Amino acid sequence: MNNVNTPAAVGVSTPDLTKPVQPQSKQTGAGFGWVITKADQGELLSHQGLQQAGSPLQGDRANDRRVVTINTDGIANIYNRKADGSFAKEASIASKGLVNSATLSDDKLHVVTVSDDNMAGVHALGADGAWVTKTAISHDGPITLATFSADEMHVVTASDDHTAKVCDKMVDGSWVEKTTVQHDGPVNFVDFIDDGFRLVTSSENGTRQVTELK
Repeated sequence: MNNVNTPAAVGVSTPDLTKPVQPQSKQTGAGFGWVITKADQGELLSHQGLQQAGSPLQGDRANDRRVVTINTDGIANIYNRKADGSFAKEASIASKGLVNSATLSDDKLHVVTVSDDNMAGVHALGADGAWVTKTAISHDGPITLATFSADEMHVVTASDDHTAKVCDKMVDGSWVEKTTVQHDGPVNFVDFIDDGFRLVTSSENGTRQVTELK
């Protein structure tokens, strides 16, 4: 997976996005990333535009400092809200495959992306202001879900390969794969409970498991 561009590398050539827009949009296959497109620009974003796109999740995030979108080239773009309320591109995340979903952690300092080559990536904002790829998570089939725990200490991916994988954040800021949950069918639901200490997973075959995270 390629490293994320630094803010300086992507921000200079991108004009501020200050006017409300009426974007065309579509939900991605994984269900939690949104594509915002415009014919002659490729991508356009504003606070009002996100809300009009019909995504309550991303619309709510427009009230926070950062939002993440996916453009038609399969690249995730992170936007930072400025003091005047407009958004400017802060970074772009690319991978060997097309990114088809992306989600921010609650602290808005981490992003997990999922690409069509059965890979997920965890990316973090560094102290120097650059976004850095921390780890890559590989599955043997399409990844259907990826999300952070509420305390931002775990990230889980669920896949059609009958597994869910959990990576933990280490004290040095790195992310390490710690837990694999095995099912007898594609995993179609994952969620953290008890402030990230336990994980519940379920499969298309109707089975459900609760896993203690150490």
